[in-house]
Amino acid sequence: VIATGFIWFQVAGRFEARRIDEQRESRAPAQASAASLRVDSDRLMEVVTTLADPKFEGRAAGSPGGLAARAWVLERFKSIGLQPVSGSFVFPFTFTRMTMKGRVDGEGANVVGQCLGTDTRAPVFVVSSHYDHLGIRDGVIYPGADDDASGVAVMLAVAEYCRRTPFRRTVVFAAFDAEEMGLQGAKSFLIKPPVPKERIALNVHLD
Repeated sequence: VIATGFIWFQVAGRFEARRIDEQRESRAPAQASAASLRVDSDRLMEVVTTLADPKFEGRAAGSPGGLAARAWVLERFKSIGLQPVSGSFVFPFTFTRMTMKGRVDGEGANVVGQCLGTDTRAPVFVVSSHYDHLGIRDGVIYPGADDDASGVAVMLAVAEYCRRTPFRRTVVFAAFDAEEMGLQGAKSFLIKPPVPKERIALNVHLD
């Protein structure tokens, strides 16, 4: 019995080693391909530096700087090659919020584009961030590099990769506005989604 068990373990071990070698060889091309891909940190920082530039005046929702930031994000969506969603890239919304000073009415607009997947029937993924920030307060510009220019930078990098190498699922990229005023852009996206809500399988938010 001991001899039979020893022989069995030897044979099984050889089969297992061969199976592992075959798996490793089958993964080699994919690993080589993945290794050739890299995140361009300089390109990411270029986006962060641009959106955090004083010319955008802190990107407060509805401000001249906020509108300029919206136009910049829209241009990047188009230059990357994203497609409009439901016939548009820009989805305006209005909102009301209560503050210590009373009721505040505001306007904003989400910038939304999509990278079509190879299986258009599959549920979609959403990758989002927000392009607005605090603006100017008491004469001081709040640039918002990490809140959320960095998130926008990563979102754009994912969009560029998706355009070069489409995923199986369609990915919707959403740049929200007025997040600093109570997540208004995200709320608008959920209330009036540019794609049917039941088709959304996952939302990864970069903030």
